[in-house]
Amino acid sequence: MLRYVNFPKELLQKENRGGNNLLMRRNVTLYLSVIAVIGTMIVAVPLLAGHQVSDATIADAQTKAAPVQLLMVRRDGCHFCTQFEQQIAPGYPHSAEGQLAPLLRVNADGPWPDGLALARTPYLTPTFILIQNGSETGRLEGYAGSEFFYPLLNKMLASHGLLPKVEAQ
Repeated sequence: MLRYVNFPKELLQKENRGGNNLLMRRNVTLYLSVIAVIGTMIVAVPLLAGHQVSDATIADAQTKAAPVQLLMVRRDGCHFCTQFEQQIAPGYPHSAEGQLAPLLRVNADGPWPDGLALARTPYLTPTFILIQNGSETGRLEGYAGSEFFYPLLNKMLASHGLLPKVEAQ
């Protein structure tokens, strides 16, 4: 969901009449700073108070934080998702691929992070979607086992210029 900031008309018009653009920019900067602090408090205050923050809120924050991510679309009760979680997930954050494209898990039934642009709705689980700046650039559907996951992921990363291409010898 896109959100737009509406500046109060008085804030922009009052300063333009006098021609003092510096003062207008200071007011706009202050206004944006207040919005940023309020946005941070929406996530931080419930955490400090011991309340749980929804997975969707955390996923939204993670999506905005990393320009490249590997989105794992999963479903409860999925046998292959469980295999991935046991075989690959524990070491993935420490791998070169995990450092390059951190894993973000999303349930197929939602909620989905805001601002994602996918080529199509995933119907197989697990589906691994390479996200660059909020848009899908690659996809692996299914999980064929630990011996195939990293070679397929590396091929996808290399095809999008994120890893050097390795020539077959």
